[in-house]
Amino acid sequence: MKCITIAAAGTIAALLASAPADAQTLDDAIAAALDTSPVLSAADARVDGADARLTQARSARFPQITARGQYAEAETDFGGGRHDINPRSGIVAAEQLLFAGGRVWAAERQARAGREASEAERDSVRAALIADVADAYLGLAVSRRALTLRTSNLAALTTLAEHAQSRFDAGDIARSDLAQAQARRAGAQAALAQARADEAGAVARFRRVIGIEPSALVAADTPPTTPATREEALAAAQHANAQLIALRQAETAAAAGIWRAASQHAPTVSLSVEASSVRDEFLPGYRADGTALVARASVPLFTGGRVSGEVREARAALVEARATRLAAERGVIEDVTRGFEYHQAAREAEAAARLQVDASRTALQSIRDEASVGQRPTIDVLDAERDLLQAELDLDRAHAMSIVSAYRLNALIGREPHA
Repeated sequence: MKCITIAAAGTIAALLASAPADAQTLDDAIAAALDTSPVLSAADARVDGADARLTQARSARFPQITARGQYAEAETDFGGGRHDINPRSGIVAAEQLLFAGGRVWAAERQARAGREASEAERDSVRAALIADVADAYLGLAVSRRALTLRTSNLAALTTLAEHAQSRFDAGDIARSDLAQAQARRAGAQAALAQARADEAGAVARFRRVIGIEPSALVAADTPPTTPATREEALAAAQHANAQLIALRQAETAAAAGIWRAASQHAPTVSLSVEASSVRDEFLPGYRADGTALVARASVPLFTGGRVSGEVREARAALVEARATRLAAERGVIEDVTRGFEYHQAAREAEAAARLQVDASRTALQSIRDEASVGQRPTIDVLDAERDLLQAELDLDRAHAMSIVSAYRLNALIGREPHA
C-alpha cells in the first residue's frame, strides 16, 4: 500500500536561528522590560523616597538656620503729635542641636536601614522581572514553534486525506483507511486552532511583561550559570537573597526604633545664635540692633506613659521583625531547594526529550521503509509521525523550562541573572 508521509521540522533552536538581522534576542527583551516596567519604576521610586528620608534624618546633625521679618504701616501720637511710622524688623537665627539622648543617631540608623531594605526589594523586583521576561520570551517562542509545526502537520494531513479520497474512489483502499485519514486531518485542525489561541495568549503576555511588540525571536540556546550543588545554592541565598536582606534591614531599623523611642526620656540641649534689627517700632527713628547667644535645655518630667508606651511598641516591633525574618529564612530554604531540584529536573527532562526525538525520528524512518514494501499500514506511519511531532513539541517546552528555571533559581539566590 502506498503511503503519504509528513515531514517533521527541526528543534526550536534551529527554527529561531534563521531569524532576520533585526530580530529580538532575550537580552534585548530584558533590556526593554527594565526600561519600561511600571513595577520596577515603582520600586525605584520607593528607593528614592527612602533616600529622601535618610537625608531628612541626617539634617538634624547640622545647624538649622532661619530668618524672619515683618513690615507694617502705623500711626502714633507719641510726643504730642501724630506721626506715621513704618515698623520693621528682621531676625536671623542659627540653632545647633548638641545632645538628644541618641535620638538623631537612631533616626538616621532607621532611615539608612530603610533605604537598604528598599534597595534590596528593588533588586528582588528586578530579578523576578528578568525571570518573567525569560518565561514570556520563551513561551512565545515555543508557541510560535508549535504553530509552525501544527500548520505543516495540517497541510500534510490534508494532502494525505485528499489522496486517500482519490484512492478510495478508485477502489484501492477500504473506507476505514479513508476514515482514519479524515479523522487525523480533523484532529490536526483542532490542534492548529488551539496553537493559534496559545500563540495569541503568548503575544499578549509578551506585551504585558516586556512592554513592547514582539518581532522575530532569536534562540536562547543555553541557560545562565547556576550553582552546581544544592548546598552552594542555599549558601548563596543566605548571603544574597534580596528578601532576606530587606528583612534583616527591617530588623535593624526596629532595633534602632527602640533607642529612638527611649531617647525621649533624655534631656535635649541646643545652642543658638540670633542677630536682630528693629526700626521704627515705637516712634520715628527708633532702632535696636542686637545679637544673642542662647543655650536651651529641656527635660521631660511627666508624659503620662506616652514614652513608655512607645518603647514597648518599638520592642514588640523588633520581636515581630525578628520572627518575620526567621520565618522568611525557612521559606527561602524551601524555595531554593525546590528551585534547584526543579532546575535539575528540567535539565534531565530536556536531555530525555532529545533522546525521545532521536528515537522517534529513527522509528519513523524504519516504519516508512516497512510501509513502502507493504509490511506496515498507513496508520502506523501516521502514528509514528504524530509521535515525532509530539516529541519535538515536548523538547521545545523542556528546553524553555530548563532556561526559565535557571533564571528563577538565580532570582532566589540573588545572583546576577546574566552571570
